[in-house]
Amino acid sequence: MHQLKNLTATEKALIEYIEKDPLNFIQMKPKEIASQAYISVASIYRLISKLELDGFNDLKVAVNLSLQQKRENIENIDYPILPTDSHYEVMLRLKKVYENTIQDTLDLIDPEALVCISQLMNQSAAIDVYTSSANLYFALNFQFQMQEINVPIQVYEDEYRQGLCAANSDPSHLALVISFGGRSENIKRICKILKKQSNPDRIDYFGRQSAD
Repeated sequence: MHQLKNLTATEKALIEYIEKDPLNFIQMKPKEIASQAYISVASIYRLISKLELDGFNDLKVAVNLSLQQKRENIENIDYPILPTDSHYEVMLRLKKVYENTIQDTLDLIDPEALVCISQLMNQSAAIDVYTSSANLYFALNFQFQMQEINVPIQVYEDEYRQGLCAANSDPSHLALVISFGGRSENIKRICKILKKQSNPDRIDYFGRQSAD
């Protein structure tokens, strides 16, 4: 944000507000921020545009990543364990990774969205989970845990059956799509099928709730 040029007075005020309490910022909504920072909601989105981000959630993620870089002592989060680490050092590094993961989840999660999703799950005639690769294991574990409380969930592992399920979906189905940044071509295809089926209660392949 400090590298941006030609900022308006309100945009500078917004940046100062973010820097003053970034942890509080990532928990708030645009209207709340606008009210407390004495700016307009439009100013928030103008700053988002100048930062070349896709939306407000991306701004929150960027702020959280900046916080994470300051608080963690992990050289490379993708490869946190060093070849020279002892067994005990490996455990300590893994502990730090899990602590950061929990903190990131608390920082970015939206409690209201969780309530909304749980309500949709209760109202839906069927719950279908679409994902691929390593995320399948998480989806299958979710399916098992939900079965323990007598909530049936469909998780199809192969692309053909995923496509078949999506093609037979309707507004009575809740579709949960899990992907890492929407990289999977099959997941993109599934989302297009769901959109064609006019299913309003779905999560798009960027992890956001979709609405036509």
